[in-house]
Amino acid sequence: MQKKYQDKGVILVALSYEPAGKVGPYVTKNKMSYIVGSDATSARDAYGVNGFPTAFLVDPAGKIAWIGHPGAAEEAIDELLKKSPPKGKGVLGDEAAKAALKKADNHLKRKRYARAMQGYEKVAKEFAGTRSAKTAKAQIKKMKADPEIMTAIRTEEANRNARRWLDMARTLADNGAEKDAIRYLRKVTEKYPESEHAATARKELARLEGGSGS
Repeated sequence: MQKKYQDKGVILVALSYEPAGKVGPYVTKNKMSYIVGSDATSARDAYGVNGFPTAFLVDPAGKIAWIGHPGAAEEAIDELLKKSPPKGKGVLGDEAAKAALKKADNHLKRKRYARAMQGYEKVAKEFAGTRSAKTAKAQIKKMKADPEIMTAIRTEEANRNARRWLDMARTLADNGAEKDAIRYLRKVTEKYPESEHAATARKELARLEGGSGS
């Protein structure tokens, strides 16, 4: 999520009520690229958090715009960005467009087609009227005309979504929410049965369903 929204001015901050001695090694092991705080019991109590995980979305004015499960956070972020879009005009905007275009080009060279397409679509939408946007639109058209690339994009997106749901299921299971974890695992196996994460999801689903008796 941090990678998806960082260029739009969104900052992801994770808070844990566990001590730094536990949080630090976990962050290092999982190579988390966003801010992670520890000993956050005061924040938990102040905001009345009773269940985990819980996400808060803070708007540019510093007010809480949304509270809910992290699994639904992206929709809330997209909605808030529509109301408060990142600024993309002037010289700085042109430079940002070029940087975003270069990033998409690099993904394309490395055959990360889904990321490349997302990057080009971002440039075309957020920096409309610039040369970079024109170039991005041309690349989008070219990619959509290539059946091999479009098949690869669908596969990449399936694997990414399946991995996200699998991670969510594991987080829920670790926090005792096995029923919710099972729901996410079923989403992986039912919607993306051919994805590279489906076999793992089936094994974890069988284990949880066997343990819960459902």
